[in-house]
Amino acid sequence: MATLFGVLIRRSLAVARTHNQEKKEMNRKNCTRENLKLYIRILALAAMVTISAVSLAQTDTKVFAYFANNTFVSENYDHTNVTHVWAGLSDPNVASAEIMRELSDAKSRGVKAIVSVESFLFDVGSGSVSDCPFRLRANAANLWSAFVDELLARQFLVPGDPSNSTVLAFYPVDEPELCGLKDQNGQAHPAILNAVSTIKNNPATANVIS
Repeated sequence: MATLFGVLIRRSLAVARTHNQEKKEMNRKNCTRENLKLYIRILALAAMVTISAVSLAQTDTKVFAYFANNTFVSENYDHTNVTHVWAGLSDPNVASAEIMRELSDAKSRGVKAIVSVESFLFDVGSGSVSDCPFRLRANAANLWSAFVDELLARQFLVPGDPSNSTVLAFYPVDEPELCGLKDQNGQAHPAILNAVSTIKNNPATANVIS
């Protein structure tokens, strides 16, 4: 009996060691995947932030944030000062509602926001990235005006007072060269220039980085 009991104990310990090793390996892989995802997100944000070197020099703004940070502000606001709000290529009303929710969360935690605004400026068919090429919306100015009015009403944007604005910058379009908006003759694509003009032509957003 004692011998059998000893065998069972040894087998149990061996199973436990194997289980612990498998668990450690799984945790290591999960950690590696999460670190890789985090690294990719940081690289993506570094690539997409459109604040120019001149603007940074003028405002002495230092930015640390995560790309497409929707719903994650509560998890990383303690070591960031900016969040990137991306509503995808959705219907303008859907995009506006999501952006307002994210800005409300950011404001409550003292975090500024870079806001992607493709939905108000570009027509992309049904809203899928596969619906290339992008083209400027015929009613972009009206959509932009309505969006800005809501930002103003909720005080997420305070013209001439960036310190009290939640919105730090607008990001007009992500990876335009992949959807027919490559530079032409050394200049930005006309649709991008028109989109930026739509932002700049609104008095409330004329001086917001975009």
